Amino acid sequence: MAEQREEAVVIVGAGPSGLATAACLHELSIPYTLLERQDCFAPLWQKFSYDRVHLHLSK
Repeated sequence: MAEQREEAVVIVGAGPSGLATAACLHELSIPYTLLERQDCFAPLWQKFSYDRVHLHLSK
């Protein structure tokens, strides 16, 4: 039987693609670290979008 090893994933950027990737990895119980240089998730959506657009993230 082949040896199984667990590896962690690093996701660079908490924009739409990074958050979607994190959600998929979470559903598969794959450990990951999400890195974002700004002080919030999805910074482009939160700082440079329409005032009526809101981002709802699960906790």
